[in-house]
Amino acid sequence: MKVNINNIFPDVITIENNSFEDSRGSFYKVFEDAQFLELGVDFKIKQINISNTETKGTFRGLHFQYPPYSEIKGIQCISGEVLDVFVDLRINSKTYLKHGFERLSLDKKQILLLPKGFAHGFITLTDKVSLLYLHDQAYVSGSEGGLNIYDPALNIKLPEEIKILSDRDKNHPFINDNFNGIKI
Repeated sequence: MKVNINNIFPDVITIENNSFEDSRGSFYKVFEDAQFLELGVDFKIKQINISNTETKGTFRGLHFQYPPYSEIKGIQCISGEVLDVFVDLRINSKTYLKHGFERLSLDKKQILLLPKGFAHGFITLTDKVSLLYLHDQAYVSGSEGGLNIYDPALNIKLPEEIKILSDRDKNHPFINDNFNGIKI
């Protein structure tokens, strides 16, 4: 196991697990609570999702849940490759409204752990991408929020042109004076 703590966002962790390979194929651990407890993260999984995206250049996000349903989220790429995008929405954080990136692929066998109070999205860098999501909260539709990837206040520059963006994600509002962030 290799643990990488983000230089700018110390609460964002990437864990790369060892893979065991032989003539049959490979095996690797996706999640073990003891790994996270060692890092001081009590991550109790309440929901698991898989998203499948067919086309390179598709952007999904930036999604989050408001308290009391804010969630720790583990993201793992199980096919293809993505550039994961995350934004710190924690009002009392030194990195409030700053964003970061993490390249995820099946080859690295890593899981990206985002703490409560972060928005999350990704752009596909290949066709046929699947992501596995582990959540410590169940999805509650009335508590979901979203940020617009094109918001100038965020100034997110992606290395890939967005070719596909859902109407829902396209219509997320820009941050304005009414946006109060998230208090965790």
